[in-house]
Amino acid sequence: MVGKRSIYLNFLFLLLACGIVFFLNAAVLHNILPDRMYRVLGLVVKKDVRVIGESIASEALERENAILRKQLDVAQKISRTLKLANIISIERTILVSTIVIDLGVADGIEEGMVVIGSGNVLTGRVSEVFEHTSRVILVDDPRIIVSVRLQGTSLLAESRGNRSNRIDLNLVAHNETVHVDDTIVTSGLDQFPEGLAVGWVTDVQPGDNSLFQKISGSVFFNFYESPLLFVIF
Repeated sequence: MVGKRSIYLNFLFLLLACGIVFFLNAAVLHNILPDRMYRVLGLVVKKDVRVIGESIASEALERENAILRKQLDVAQKISRTLKLANIISIERTILVSTIVIDLGVADGIEEGMVVIGSGNVLTGRVSEVFEHTSRVILVDDPRIIVSVRLQGTSLLAESRGNRSNRIDLNLVAHNETVHVDDTIVTSGLDQFPEGLAVGWVTDVQPGDNSLFQKISGSVFFNFYESPLLFVIF
């Protein structure tokens, strides 16, 4: 009798062990046990790649929609046609600061067209046009010179790119008052439309042995925020 009871107990333990193994199957466990229980049992919770992909796509779409809504209001103010473009490559060295966008001759792009970012921010101008792409010289490229003024004043200056998101403000006399954090906008006295946001003043120095002050600034445009740009027609 004792031997039979031992056999029955062993059989029950075996059934119980099989039941536990089945219960802890990853697919069943994922729907039943919370993450904390996973960790207690020493199991790894695998993320649902499909759900993550949908979340990333949704976030990107929402960012794009926000940029388009913001720029739509700006487009109404400048009363010009804007064509949406995407950045497809970036070249930033000690000599140049350029990007390539996915619009070209086939899209009506021409050399010299002005490119802006969301919020009416000056990005640069088209320097080379190919069939389906174009190269844009960014506002911090040393080859870009823009006629600018300080927002809220009549003070005019010349902005020249100084690479790495920096610009220099030239031709500002010593008797002119310039403050750090003053906003720099386009004056409209050259090929760039008036009122585009360029950057802000970061440093003001007397400028030794010179008729003009030595003023530096940083540009607003940041291609890391979004790959979307707008070409002004």
